[in-house]
Amino acid sequence: MRPPPGRILQGTGFNPKGLQMKYLEVRSVVKNFGGIQALTDGNLSCDRGTVCGLLGANGSGKSTLSNIIAGLVKPNGGEIFIDGKPAKIHNSKDAQRNGIAMVHQNLSLIPELTVWENISLGHEALSKGRALDNRKSQAKATEMVEKLCPEVSIFEKIKALSPAQKQLVEIAKAVSHPDIRILIMDEPTAALELHQCERVFELVENIKAQGVAVIFISHRLWEVLRICDMIVVFRSGASVANIDFSEEERDEGKIVSLITGKEHGQIFARAKEDKQGGETLMEIKGLTSGDRLKETNITLKAGEILGLGGLQGQGQEDLLMILSGLVAPDSGEVRLNGEAIRLNSTKEMIDRGVVLVPGDRHEEGLFLNHTVNFNLRYPSSAQDKSGPFVNLKKENSDSAQKIRDVSLIPPDGSIVVRSLSGGNQQKVVIGKWLGIASSVLLLSDPTKGVDVGARSEIYSIIADMAKQGIGVILYASDNGELMSVCDRILIMFEGSVVEEIVSADFAEERIIAASLRTTTERVEQEFLSEEVSPTC
Repeated sequence: MRPPPGRILQGTGFNPKGLQMKYLEVRSVVKNFGGIQALTDGNLSCDRGTVCGLLGANGSGKSTLSNIIAGLVKPNGGEIFIDGKPAKIHNSKDAQRNGIAMVHQNLSLIPELTVWENISLGHEALSKGRALDNRKSQAKATEMVEKLCPEVSIFEKIKALSPAQKQLVEIAKAVSHPDIRILIMDEPTAALELHQCERVFELVENIKAQGVAVIFISHRLWEVLRICDMIVVFRSGASVANIDFSEEERDEGKIVSLITGKEHGQIFARAKEDKQGGETLMEIKGLTSGDRLKETNITLKAGEILGLGGLQGQGQEDLLMILSGLVAPDSGEVRLNGEAIRLNSTKEMIDRGVVLVPGDRHEEGLFLNHTVNFNLRYPSSAQDKSGPFVNLKKENSDSAQKIRDVSLIPPDGSIVVRSLSGGNQQKVVIGKWLGIASSVLLLSDPTKGVDVGARSEIYSIIADMAKQGIGVILYASDNGELMSVCDRILIMFEGSVVEEIVSADFAEERIIAASLRTTTERVEQEFLSEEVSPTC
């Protein structure tokens, strides 16, 4: 029999003879990349008109499995059935013929082409004479864009769009495939704000109603609990559990434990200390930048983890960019250890030990096509004033120590960063600042798109840096993370700090209320009653 919901799977396929098959069945799939075994026993089943959540830590095998279904990776073993028949998927063309489309985590868009050209690429509309019908393609693209990102022109080039807009175009491209029957969505909302997530969820509900089987990959459990009908959990290359929400309650703690192999309460455990008596490290007075930041006043103490909360786009990231020296403010004063500093040079701020972990690791944080060692040693090499020659032996030794400090998996400095999982890429972004961040560490949503296990490791690294006296300013879009790791939380709204919440008073309701500049009662009535999570 098929294992009951939540039961641990022991390497057998889901559907023996005599049991009605799901529309999509993946059985005992195996995949090796050289000496690395990415999948040891991958199983998944999903029916038409249902949404199956595919969950697991970074590197657990879920993206490899989805790439196999989409024809992008060839398995070393296992079977795939579609509508009860064996499916031979050797490439993406085979997948398309089987009605499979995919929203890629690393976007598949061409920057120099327009929005409509990207959306129609590969399935262009044709006239009766088999010539390209651009008007028809443009009309289809307009229909999709109006649903997902109506503020974007279909004639805009992809390179001119924001990361969130690019992600929405990626989704539109996948959903616009003709005869779509299976849609794989790999981290489709990681770069999106709440209102944009809502558009995506509405689209998912619409295509679900049309009988499409959806595989939904996300590290945001509130999303999974909201839109998925069932989930399959992967750990260490194998499917370890499947839960049907029609038979079991949506228990977030249980799901987290299945993903990590740990009790839910262990994930973000951190002993907070009273920082009221600590020395003042940084003072920010009257910092202003256009309409994005208004008369901001903040004090950061040595060894403190100070959280920036509130809805996305309220000035949190602008503040971090200014403090890193990347953007000059219009007015205001910043003092570091009592000394007034100028905020017009990233080099000067790095020399002072103030460093930024940006929100987009691919575009702003890493050299993706270079090795782990290159990325880890780059900041220190750039600071080296000893001469034109680099002591590679010392640099590689330092990199090896950083690899141990951040618990990189695999612990190999020669690996190209692009091949690492998202969580391990983020460890490299943080690890390169070890030994350089001597004053202030600025973090912009550092665990976005990272699984709960890797989040715990990342925040452990950050906590260790705080213990060394480094002040940390953390912006996170997840209120739970802020409450778990921060000593204080400053709520920002329309470019200003509107409320300070100390650890003794941390509560989700209070953060939400302050974020919306209204009462808790109104938040509960107008926001929570719609069952919309605020941490998108």
